[in-house]
Parts: sequence; structure tokens; C-alpha cells
Amino acid sequence: AIQNEASKRYQEVTPDIPVHIAQVQQVVLSGDPAVRLFGTSLPDYETRDNNLFAIAPESVMINNATKEFELAIIAKNFGAAINDSISVAITRTFSDGSIFNYDTLMAPGIYHEDTLIVKINNDFSNNAGLNRFEVVLNADGRIPELDLTNNTGILNLLIPLNGTVNLLPAKYAIVSGQPVRLLAQAASLLTSVRTFMFEIDTVHDFTSSFKQSAMLEGKELAAWEVSIPDIDSVVYYWRTKYAQPLPGEEDEWEESSFTYISDSPEGWAQIKFPQFSGAGLDGIVADTEVEKWAFEENQTSLLIQTYGANHPGFNYQDVDVEIDGQNYIFAGRLCRDNTINAIAFDKSTAVPYAALFEGIFSPRTCGRQIQVINNYSESEILGNGKYLVNYIDAVKQKDHVALFSIGQVNYSAWTLEILDKLGEIGVAAADIQALADGDPVIILGRKGDVPGDAVIITAVNTPADEQAIQFSELVSGKFSSGAITSTPVGPAMEWTTLNTYVKTNEVSGQYAFDVYGIKNDGSETLVLSGLGSSVEDISSIDASVFPKIRLKGIFSDEQNLTVPQLKKWLVIYRVPPEGVLVFTDEETQITLQEGDTTRAGFAFLNVSEQDFTDSLDVQYAVFNLETRTKEDFSFRIGPVLNGDTATFDTPLNTLGNAGLNDLNVVVNPGILPEQEYGNNIIQLFGYMTVEKDNINPLVEVTVDGEHIFDGDIVSPSPFISIRVRDTNPFLLLRDTTVADIFLKSPCEGCILERIPYSDPALTWEASEENKKPFVIEYNPQNLENGVYLLKVQGRDATGNKAGEEPFRIHFEVINESTITNFYPYPNPFSSSTRFVFTLTGNEIPDEIKIQIMTISGRIVREITQDELGPLRIGNNISEFAWDGRDEYGDQLANGVYLYRVIVRINGQDVDMRLTGGDKAFKNGFGKIYLLR
Repeated sequence: AIQNEASKRYQEVTPDIPVHIAQVQQVVLSGDPAVRLFGTSLPDYETRDNNLFAIAPESVMINNATKEFELAIIAKNFGAAINDSISVAITRTFSDGSIFNYDTLMAPGIYHEDTLIVKINNDFSNNAGLNRFEVVLNADGRIPELDLTNNTGILNLLIPLNGTVNLLPAKYAIVSGQPVRLLAQAASLLTSVRTFMFEIDTVHDFTSSFKQSAMLEGKELAAWEVSIPDIDSVVYYWRTKYAQPLPGEEDEWEESSFTYISDSPEGWAQIKFPQFSGAGLDGIVADTEVEKWAFEENQTSLLIQTYGANHPGFNYQDVDVEIDGQNYIFAGRLCRDNTINAIAFDKSTAVPYAALFEGIFSPRTCGRQIQVINNYSESEILGNGKYLVNYIDAVKQKDHVALFSIGQVNYSAWTLEILDKLGEIGVAAADIQALADGDPVIILGRKGDVPGDAVIITAVNTPADEQAIQFSELVSGKFSSGAITSTPVGPAMEWTTLNTYVKTNEVSGQYAFDVYGIKNDGSETLVLSGLGSSVEDISSIDASVFPKIRLKGIFSDEQNLTVPQLKKWLVIYRVPPEGVLVFTDEETQITLQEGDTTRAGFAFLNVSEQDFTDSLDVQYAVFNLETRTKEDFSFRIGPVLNGDTATFDTPLNTLGNAGLNDLNVVVNPGILPEQEYGNNIIQLFGYMTVEKDNINPLVEVTVDGEHIFDGDIVSPSPFISIRVRDTNPFLLLRDTTVADIFLKSPCEGCILERIPYSDPALTWEASEENKKPFVIEYNPQNLENGVYLLKVQGRDATGNKAGEEPFRIHFEVINESTITNFYPYPNPFSSSTRFVFTLTGNEIPDEIKIQIMTISGRIVREITQDELGPLRIGNNISEFAWDGRDEYGDQLANGVYLYRVIVRINGQDVDMRLTGGDKAFKNGFGKIYLLR
């Protein structure tokens, strides 16, 4: 089932309105003739790895017991929107390398973007482990596209077992030492401490007096050491399960077996009949009660009813043939009247077939399709065609043949050649010669039988040609050859020998063994063939190419149909190490602020007796579910010797990963030989929640050390300082993306121009510590007169802007050295007053003096430049505040006082800059009002 949610929803809302996709989903361009609205007439479908994800039923984790789950496919169309549906093909590769192709589905047209939901059947016996789903859009290529290279996405999904795993000894392993260490693993490597149940016995149904049991606690692993008798070639069966299954877990034993052979090399063995339970059988069945192999037998039920030529009310349409309960002759599928009809049955499968099939339109084949009944008239039997003779020749040796008459058949006209040929299927000539013309007959014979062995059904009553006869029988078939195929053997680091043993008491029985090499991708190649029952050298098989093999025994007995008995087969090889990846942190879900960093802890345990002789690759990925983007990382850990543990951390960065994130970690992803790869992977779904940094940074701009107002006058060589601060303690402002600086000159037609960080007038200092700002200093030299516009936009490490609109301020540059009149502020005053004035030009006056006088002209106080405090180009307000006292500190009386200002640079008077307030001055004198 597949569903296109967006299109379905639109059709429900507007069921009767024609959909014009361009108008619905494209922008309105206001009729701009320069813009080509429809760039192409072809679609361009896309999906990719990050656009595939699995959805578990009812939010339960997917495991091998999950019968069905959903696969979500985010599909996009970057080209023209068309209404035509597209094909979707899904190919699944299991952990054992086998491949399953799901039926190709048809999805409604993708106009822009949609999520396709596909129900995935998961009811496979080999579904556990790493599953690879490959999805191809427009798989049949029926729809022409702009680009077909972006139509494929791959999802790697780890499906754990629903219970325990019998890890070591490996299934069918050869064990040579004592005590035996049984190691069980939790199917899910993300589990709490559980109680494992162990049982071991010498019989597969765990009913002998030797049976031993134990209950052990463990988290990812639980181990039990067992002492067994030192007796060679004994098979031990062992099994595990959880003592208390959780909801959703099956209460089933996980079973395995091993063979104890003291001081034997490592390897694999099946020496007891129950160990062959997983073998593939072709034409052979296992009789578990007597523990023997037998060729497969099949039975097909056959019912035939026919009539003599002169049966009252006879109609050839009344003839009945039923095979396995299905009617083979019925209206539209009739067989011709006055004919001999034949059906052959395969000696092995008992499946019916037409020995001389000439096509469905041939009059000489009839009945239900696919037609299996050959139908011959007298002229076809006796004429040059010799159809009955040729038919029997075409029947394979040992195959059964059923013959029956319909209507008038003249047996007396049959030649000696025909009678002799019927003898080849067990029909005696005398039996045919005893039939009167028109008598009904049904014959069941077998190719190769001696004359007289066939079953012949004729009428009991007389006259025979007026009788109806019926025959019902089970037609049996039995294979004379077949094959037994082993489960995969290995993996191996080096192959050594194959030892097989077959018991046969019949000279007629034959057997041979083939060996197939299995590559890591699951493909199989015949590497050795025709091996006998003995010890064979298989060291020529390259374990680096074929880390696993599969054995195939081929058995035949044409004479007695008795299978030569395969008793055991053993493979000696060098076993690779085995490691298990475990998660060592307490929390499987964490929450961090964007910009923060953390590390997830893991350990890789070598649980085998073999060493990893080289360093191991560690690959991990952080997948953001909101942006559907993935970051991949890798590093190596040193060789892990047997019994050792390598611990490591995976550094995690939250920047750009706001929202929910999965963490996937794998050690040794199929690079070095290892017994199992499925337990080298941990997938932490929803492991890291990152709270997005939404707080805007702050931008502070000063000119010559001051916060200026819009339109203020500044120096022709202003010192502009920009400080950007961010409250996020984890994301320091370290690069030049923090701020963009623009300056517009006063010339006509000038525009805002970005000030590059390479400008020699600009320097910057990164924020290397928390709470320290990012500092930019810009000191342009000798700007021309006029009003400039400064624009600054700041942003933090996550891209948050300091404001929706950038900081903007105008400032004016006047190169001529001028000064405005000094204005007391406040004026009148009671306690103190300061002086406000504006300087222009490049230089600060080296002499400024303010003389305060009475109305009569007597100077009562002189204020020097040193008293006024530091000055700057632009607007000034003196640090000095006159408190209404004279030179001696005596308080002056209330009233009006005059003041005059003297300003010089290098002994020259500074020009006075006229302002709107100059009317308060007369002849260079101003007034101050002292009121207490």
C-alpha cells in the first residue's frame, strides 16, 4: 500500500476543481515578461539516503518479531509537475546477503514534495541484523526526466532480535577445551540488567539426566562456565532466554549446539541428525523419528470417469477428469469425441504434464490451462503422425501414464507397432485385444514397466459399450536424486579441510560434495565440486574473498530410490575474533543547549579467544531529524586482544543540530574478519535534543570612544569601534562572519559599500573567552566633508542577527577647524553649569580659556583648558562644572554675568562656526544667569 498524503488531502478539499499545478504551487511573478515561468516540461524526481526512515507500529521499537512496519520516503520534484503516477521499487538486502524485491508500487504524481508511506512486510526468518533498503523512484523509467541519477535512496536499518543471542560457542562450533564458557548476549545492546536462563544437555529436546541449568544476571552479556565429560565427538545442545520477558518480547528459547572434540583445531561440525534441522533440502526429506534421509515422495489424486460409445444418453461432454480435486474438463475446455486421451505424471513430483504439448490452440491438447491432456483421434493414431506411438516415446522413463477413451474407439484397428509401444508402459497386448470396439477403458501404466503391470479398468457389466466406468487413484512420485545444503559455515580467516562421512549399503547409491564460496555481499560461487566422502583439502579457497562457505551434498539412487546416508560433515578453519560494542553512559537521551559539546561513551569488548591483530575503524554519524542532514565522523582504536576492552568517546557538537538527533555508532564495519558484525552497531534513536539558540546578539558602536547621535559631527579620521556580544556561553564569536560593515560616502550616486576585513584601516579581535566581545576597530583616514551613513549587522555563531534591521547611523565630517559658541547648560543655573560646544577639523585646540565677568567687565573667574577636561572632535560637554564661585572660591551674588571664550590652535584663533543659537551672543560675549 502506498499513500500520497498531500495530493489526497487536496482532492478531498477540491474534488470537482481542475488542478493547475503551476498556479497552485508557484509564485506570482506579476506578469514579468523577462521571467520564464515554466523552465522545463519534464519532471525531476529526487530522493536520497537522508530522506528515508522507518516508522515502528504504535511507537514500539522494530525488532525481528515485528511483522510489519512502515517505510517513509520523502520524494521531491524539482522539475515540471505532472499528474502521471510514478513507480517505486524497493529492494531489501538482509544481513546474510540474501535479497528480496518487494512488488513495484505506483505512487500518485509528485508535484513538489511529498512523503510516501509504504507498508513493509517484515515476516522473514532472517530479518534480524543490518537490513539495507534501496528505494528507486520512477524505477521503470517510464516517465522521461531531467536527471535520473538522483532517484535512489538507501536506508540501513538495524533490526535486533527479540530476546537473547547465543554468542559463543558459535552455532555448530568445535570446542576443544574445558570448562566450556557459554556466552549469551542481549539482542538489544541498549538494555538494563536482566536475568538470563541457561540450559545445556546432550539431547536436542533437553530431557536427559545430564541436563544442567543456571540463572545469571547480566546487562549486554551473561556468561556461564560449564564442566562436561572429556569424551570426544559429543554434541551438546544449549539454549537461553530471559527469565522475565518484557512486554513485546517472546518467551522463546534461543537454541544452539556445539561439538566437543578434545585438542581439536577450530572449526564447524554437524555430526548428529538434529543439527541438520536448518539444512536446505531439495528432493530429500528428513525422517526425524528414525533419523534418516529419504527421497521426497509426492502424491497426486486422479479421478477419471468415461462412457462406452453406446451408453444411453451419452454425451462426450460428460466425461470427467479431476486432478487434486480440480475439474480439468469443462465447458470451453472440452476434449474431442471418439479419441484416446493421455496424461503423463512426473516420476518425482507426480505433477501432470502433456508429453507432446503443441500449444493451447492445438486440437491434440485439451482441458484446463496449462493443458496436460493429449487428445488423439483414430486418424491421428493410425496415420502417418503415429501420435500415440510418439506420445509414449516422449514420456520420460519411470513416469506414470493415464490413458482413457472417449466415445467410439476402434481397438481392433490398432497395429502391432501400437500394441508393442503400449507394452513399454506395462500394457499387455492381450488386454487391448480383449476390448471390443466402442468399449470404455481407463489405463494407468508406467514407462519402463513390463507388460501386464499396468492397471486396466473396463466395464464389468454387458454390453460393455453401454456402460460407464470410473477410476480413482493416488499417483505417487518419488525423487531418485536430491541435495542437502548446509547453513553458511564461517566466517574464516583461513580454510583448512573438509571432512564428510556418508554411509550406504547399496551399490546403486551415488553421492558427491560441492563447496560454494560466499562473499560479504551474500553472492555465492561454486569453488570446489565433485568431492568424495573423505578428508579434503580446501585451503585453496581464499578466505579474504570468501569468508564463508556453504556445503552441498548431492545424492542419487535410480535403482532402489534410497538416499545414501549423510552422517556428518566437519570443516576445519581458523576462526576470527569476536567483539561486542556496548554503550557505557547512563542516559540514552540527553538535552543540550546549542553550542554545547558532549561525548558519548562506548566500549568494544573482545569476547573471543582470538586477537584483533590490527587497529579497528570506528565510524559514527549524527543525524538531525528536522533538517534530515547527517554528519559523518571516523577514527581508529588500537588492536583489541582477546579478553580486552577498548573504551572510547564520540565527540558530539550541537552547532547547527537544533532539534532531535540520532546517534549511530559502528566499530569494524566489515573491514577486518569477525564472527559477527551485527553486534558492532548501536543506534541511539532520539539520543540528543538540542535547544536552539534563539537569543539575538548585541551590537555596540562607538565613534572616537563615544556613543554618537544620528547626524553628529565626527573627526575626519574617526575611530569606529564595534563590539558584538552573545549570551550563549558555548558559542564564542571567532570569525569574520560575526559582523558586516557598510559605509556610504556623501558623493552623488554613492551607495553603501561593504568594508572588507582586509582593509588596512580595519582590525579585529575574536572572542576567545566567555562574555568577551568580538571587537572590530575601523579607523578610516582623512574623510572628505559630508554626511556619511554607517551600517552594521551583527550575528552570532548560529546565524541569529542582532536585529531585524541593521544598526544605522549618519555622521558628518567637516575638515575645517572650527568651533561653535560655548553654551552653558543649564542656564539659568543654581548649583552648577557645564559648557556645550562643537569642534570640527583634525586637531584639538591647544588653548581654550573661558572668562566670566560681571556686567561692568571685571573678570571674576577664568576657566582653563586643563579644567575643562578632555576634548574631542564633534559635540562636547565639559567635565568641568562652574559652581558660581570666583577665583578665590567665594560665592558670587545672584544675577547676570558675561562670559567670553578664547580658542587658539598654534597661536591662531579658531574660526567660529555659526549655529542657530548664535543670536544669544553679542560681540563674542554670552550671558549666564545665576539664581539660587
